[in-house]
Formats: sequence, C-alpha cells, structure tokens
Amino acid sequence: MRRNLFLILLIFSILTFLSCNKVEKKVQKFTKTGKKIEYKISNCEVGYPSSVLNSAVEYFPITFNPLKAMDPVSKKLSSKLTFTLLMYNPITNSYENGLITGYTVMEKNKVFVLNLRKNIKFSNGDIFTSDDLIATVNLILRKDYHSPIRPYLIIKGSPLLFEKINKFDVKITSKYPIYNIKPILSLIPILPASIIRKYSGNLDKLYAVDTPLNDMVSIGPYKVAEVSKSKKQVILEKNDNFWILDKTGANLPYIQKIVFTVVGQVPDMTSLFKRGEIDVVENLLPDDAKRLKEVKGINIYEERDSAGGWFLWFNCNRNIDPQSNEAYVPSYKLAWFTDKNLRKGIDFLINRKDINSSIFSNECSLYENIISKLEMDFFTTKIFTNFSKSAGLNFLTSHSYKIDRSKGTPILFSSNKNPVSIDLLVRAGSFFDETIGNLFEGDFSDEGIKTVMLQVPYDLFYSKIFNTYDYDAVLTYLPDEAVSPYFMKSLLYSSSPYHLWAPEEKTVVSQSEKKIDELCDLLYTTPDYDKQVKAFQEISKIMNEEKFLIPVIRGTYFYGANGKIKNIKVNFRTPDIFWNCYEFYIVGE
Repeated sequence: MRRNLFLILLIFSILTFLSCNKVEKKVQKFTKTGKKIEYKISNCEVGYPSSVLNSAVEYFPITFNPLKAMDPVSKKLSSKLTFTLLMYNPITNSYENGLITGYTVMEKNKVFVLNLRKNIKFSNGDIFTSDDLIATVNLILRKDYHSPIRPYLIIKGSPLLFEKINKFDVKITSKYPIYNIKPILSLIPILPASIIRKYSGNLDKLYAVDTPLNDMVSIGPYKVAEVSKSKKQVILEKNDNFWILDKTGANLPYIQKIVFTVVGQVPDMTSLFKRGEIDVVENLLPDDAKRLKEVKGINIYEERDSAGGWFLWFNCNRNIDPQSNEAYVPSYKLAWFTDKNLRKGIDFLINRKDINSSIFSNECSLYENIISKLEMDFFTTKIFTNFSKSAGLNFLTSHSYKIDRSKGTPILFSSNKNPVSIDLLVRAGSFFDETIGNLFEGDFSDEGIKTVMLQVPYDLFYSKIFNTYDYDAVLTYLPDEAVSPYFMKSLLYSSSPYHLWAPEEKTVVSQSEKKIDELCDLLYTTPDYDKQVKAFQEISKIMNEEKFLIPVIRGTYFYGANGKIKNIKVNFRTPDIFWNCYEFYIVGE
C-alpha cells in the first residue's frame, strides 16, 4: 500500500515538475530581438483547444469601442477586444495584474509608477508600450470625447497626469493623494496608439461597428471576425497574440471562435438554448430556469441579489442643445422631473410585489438601494417603498399637485397648472421592460399621471438616452451598476455622460448632487476604509431621498450553459457571464 502511494506521489511530482518547467520555458520565450515576453499565468482549471462557442445577444452592438461603450451589448463585446491595467476578479473581489506587472507608490500617494507588461503584442503584431497607454488616457480625458471612463481619471476636479518614463514605464501624478488606485487602474482599457492616430480626424469611426476589421486591433482575448446583419451574427475569433497562458504554458483563449446570434428578445434566447442552438444564455426567465434545472447536460447558475436591476429615471437634463440652441427638456416638464416630490410620489405607485410575483415568480429581493445587499459593508438596509395609490396621491397633493376627477378620467395638475403626462421609454422586444412598463401605464394613469409607453428599437433607445436626450422617463435593466461601489462613479458623478438622469451637468445646481460628487472622490482619496464605507452609505441615503434613480426591482439572475462548457465562474458581481471567457473550454473537443 505504502509502495503504491509512493509511486503515485512520485508520478504526480514528476508531472508537476514537467508542467512547471514547460510554463517557465514559455514565460522565458524570447522574440527575435532577444527580449523577454512577460506573459501572465492564469490559475484556471487547465483545459484544451475548443472550436466554437455559440451564444446570443438581444441586439447588434452600437460600438466596439471600449472607451465609449455604455449599453450592455457594446460593453460585453468591446471588452473582449481590450484589457485593463489591473483586472478586477469578481469571484474573489480582488485585483490582479493585467497589462501591468506592478506599480510603485511615491510622494505620499500622489505619484504612481506603472510597470507595463513587456513585449506583449496586439493582434496586429505591434508591441504594447507606454505610447499606447498615454494615447488612450489622453483620448479618455478629452472633454469633447464624452467617455464614461473619464470621471475615474479626475480627482476633485483635477485630471490625473500620465507621463511616459520609458518604453514600458509610465508615471501618474495626482494633485491629491489617492489611497485607492486599484479600482481606477482596473477601469482603464487600452487601444493602440497607431489606430487612435489613424482615426484622430474622425473619432466616431474609431472601433465603430462598420470600421474595417483590420483596424479593430485587439489586445484582449478575441478580435472581431465578422459583423453580419444578414446572418444576424457577430463573430469573435481568437487573438493569437493574447498574452495570458494557462499553468501548462498553453496560449489562451481555449475556444477559437465565439458566435453571437442577434435575437431581439430574451424569450427567443431561451428558445435557442432549449433547442441546443446556443451553448450559453444569460437572463433566463425564472420559470424557464427552474424547468431547465431538471434537464440532463445543462447547468443553471442562480445568483440572488445580482449586480443588475431594473430602474426608472426622469429626464432632469438642464443643458442646451447646441444644434437647436433650445433646452433638451421643455421648461414645464423640467419643473416636474426635477421635483423630487413628484419622483417620491411616483415611487409609491410602483407595485413591486405584483412585478415580483407575476413576472419573476417571487424570485427577486425587495430592497431599495443602488447596490446589492450582498455588498454588506456598503449596503444600507431599506425595504422598497410600499405600494399604495392613496399614499402616493396624498403625498403629491400635499406638495402642490392637484387631482381633478370631474371629467371621469383623473388628471393630476402640477403647480404650474399643467396636466402631468409622461412618455415612458422602453426597449422594444424586451419582455421584462415591456411587461413592467404596461403595469406602470395603468397604475400611474389611475392616479391622473397620463403615461404612455414608447417601445423603441434598441439603437434608437440608446441614442435617445446618450445622444439626443429626447425622452421624458426611462425604464430599463441596468446590468452592472452594483458590481462594486468603486465602479459607480461614472453613474453618480455629475460631469459623466453616463450620469443617466442629467448627463454631463455643466452647472451642478443641486446641493445633493454636489455632495455626491464629493463623496465619490472620497472613495479614492481617504486611506480609512471605514470612511470609504460611510461615504458610500451616505451616497445611498441621498439617492434614496432624492429618487434620481428609482430602483424598481433587483433581480435574481439566471444563467444557463451546456454542461460541456467548463471554467464558467459566476456570482452576484458578474452580470457578464463572459468576463473570463478566455478560460472557457468544451469537454469532448
């Protein structure tokens, strides 16, 4: 028995030694110029090359540019073409080296020297250098470029200064001490300087959906192989120059090609998954997930209190349209939408229990917050506002609104003597959004707030939100707003284009918004973790009081995957099941 055990241990030791030796040789691999390539080693379960993974998305991406992506599909696909300086691991809630191998903190946390990963390549064969990082951050920091990443590179109104030291070292200088630099570094993706220069005269075409494929150069695990409207497909293929290896020294990703079919609706995705036409599906309906749990060969991943949730907000944009020189929102409507009393009154009219039972099979948690309750340190417990039409109407009438029932159909009048009416924007074809929107139409109109749901195609929906600002109110699912408190500055900071209810505020007139800006900066500039927690809790309290962004319901998220797909890792912080797709492999191939 002992002899057998000895032989097993000996064989295991030899295999481990050979595997480690192989990795070491791979890591020590030199280019023709004799320079060491600084690969990153993944600690994933070792797999093997696999051919094709099939999945689906609801619509075509609006952009492949990771510096500009704000809608869920664009975020998902563009993130596969790039990588960040540090990588946030949602499973461990920690940070790993990405495009840097480390950094040094100097001058009382005002200077940081980044050490870039040496001699790794973009998909076109170019070496990644300091020039690429500098070109990328300079573009992000341009006010006229409207990148949602920009707020993270500005501390207390002062932009961070990035300077090249040499080919593989960059210095960051901040006017103020930064004690929490890791989240910031994990949010900076990289594009090649050569491509940024090429499109400098027409930045709208930089990684646009119709940009020539050769110009969508990738430093991420995949590159774009095909975008076909006729086939309703987006195909990503392996970047052969990807710089992450597994523990045996094999190049990742394992899967050579990912095919995304554009389907239009969540139920259509589920149908494709049931028929075995796609291998991975996100956002399964709860009832479908329960049935599929019993199907052999399928894995269902259930994450309660997930990062995502449904939110309602009103257009509080005070800016002037430079094209028409008119206000984006007419003054009489702006008076409604910027009145927190209207927002708080409407909050009473949201029947969350009915939404939960009729649409989500009572699978959702009824906690009112912008962050998941599983972020226990930062979460401030508050049960959702209880649905009550009478309480909502009493609240509104006690704050200068009047109800007129003389003509049979109730009409709510504001203090400016206008009947309150709302066009509610939802994504056409989105089962959840349209169903909730229908409930809103009835419940709001019953109390005199004439509500009309406008179902618009995805491209027009996001154009209205992020470009033309032509809407009254929006109901939609925001998939990643609670991934981490440190990743919410783009949503909360008043100067951000992703500050949904009032993007890029030029003058912050609300004291609450000014306070939120200050508290956002405190998350990065105080060394005291308890103060960081208090700062975010204070942000949450202000948001709960002001109702800038009204939480409707926070979902239990269901993912489905063919049981042959390995290395899938999910938890409540992973709205994108593909976050580590370069580690996926398919058993049997």
